[in-house]
Amino acid sequence: MEEKIHKRKKIIKIVSLVISIVLVIGISYAYFITEEETGEQTTTVGNLDLTFTESTVLRLTNAIPLRDEDVENSASEIPFLITNTGTVNIYTSINLDSVTMSDALKIYDFKWALYEGDNKVTTGDFSSGASSYNLANNLLIRPSETNRYMVRIWVSSSSLDQSTLSASTFSATVSAKGYSSELRTLSNRILAHNNVVTTSPTFSAESEDLGLFVQQNNFEKSEMGFPTYYYKGGVSNNYVEFGTYASSGSYTSYDNAQVELNTFSYTSGEPIIWRIVRINEDGSVKLISQNLVGSKMIWTSNTEAKYVNDDGTNSEIKTTLEEWYNTNIGSNTALDSKVVSSSFCNDISNNYGALTRISSTQPIFTCPDGAITTNSKVGMITADEAVYAGTILNNTNMINLSYLMNGYLAWTITPSANNRAFYIGEDMSGTELYTNDISSDWAIGVRAVINISADAIVKSGNGTSTNPYKIR
Repeated sequence: MEEKIHKRKKIIKIVSLVISIVLVIGISYAYFITEEETGEQTTTVGNLDLTFTESTVLRLTNAIPLRDEDVENSASEIPFLITNTGTVNIYTSINLDSVTMSDALKIYDFKWALYEGDNKVTTGDFSSGASSYNLANNLLIRPSETNRYMVRIWVSSSSLDQSTLSASTFSATVSAKGYSSELRTLSNRILAHNNVVTTSPTFSAESEDLGLFVQQNNFEKSEMGFPTYYYKGGVSNNYVEFGTYASSGSYTSYDNAQVELNTFSYTSGEPIIWRIVRINEDGSVKLISQNLVGSKMIWTSNTEAKYVNDDGTNSEIKTTLEEWYNTNIGSNTALDSKVVSSSFCNDISNNYGALTRISSTQPIFTCPDGAITTNSKVGMITADEAVYAGTILNNTNMINLSYLMNGYLAWTITPSANNRAFYIGEDMSGTELYTNDISSDWAIGVRAVINISADAIVKSGNGTSTNPYKIR
């Protein structure tokens, strides 16, 4: 009975404010103009007074596509206040609803951000083309407290041709919901069950750092410097159970000499186990499958390590991943709705500059200008994310452990050269990164990566292997 009561939390209040803008872009410049204005809106329900105040007009202060460091001063924005006039704490969720936009705007460069006062809360992009975006959950408003928020929307400066965005339109509703207790979202449970490490870890072969770390206020390594929480080392509390296998089968793992190591067998209806990689800057949570979803995989038969070929066709490895996803998760509407389409970064920028970055153990979560971004429900881990997790390039004296250790060799989505890509290897002492020819049918397999929606609710679990988080 208590659990049923918990599941039926009372929604205290909801109020919405319509934003409507027209985006006009020329060959080399862009600017926003407001299409309509909406005055102050105040509604009181129960004991939560939710008020949108101050300027409710999207402003223009700069007529060119914006660099990340210029967004806070120059993006189109809508400020509002939320006041709790009651006697108990209120936990607020903020969303963009009823989103409509021209197809040309469904790109990685068209972005949003939410601020609470001067604090960066979350940021993301509109590349999924969804009709609703969850901006944040569990924003605490204490009794008699008023919190100031700001939603900013802009086009990010890019080397890509943005002239195709000319005369595009966008409209959305900003909405807020108040709850009497915290929502048990996956990110909420992760943060509740870990002591977040705020100092920078050591990326070296001798590193024994482990835990949940946060990277923030770094424009080069995280989207606009927004917080990114990530697991590093041989942690044992980042397990998730999500979905079940649609059929029975097996995948065989091999070592570098292509000698069979072990076989992973699965049966129809068996739970699919994942490991948490990180809480993304937009509040969604990235997972990587604990086991292989394909063995002895060719990355691509093309001459270049491109996840999507120049003619728009898929690489072999992308096709394998999407077929696996559609069979085991995509065919289930309830499961598929909890996975968000996300931008997967195939970094071919700077003449495959990821090799320099990985060699010097300077990983980033951002996708560099000039990389190929592919919007999809499923993809692969980047080599940078593997380094954050605790792997080291060509490490011959390893003691470093990582939760990515599972007895398999697995590709990443990151090329190291025109015809080579990084893959995750391991031995008895730790994990490491290697590179290999993308067109060889070798020992390397592939693990699936998905992103769970920021508002997906955890039914039970504490993240351990015996009691993994279960997504409702």
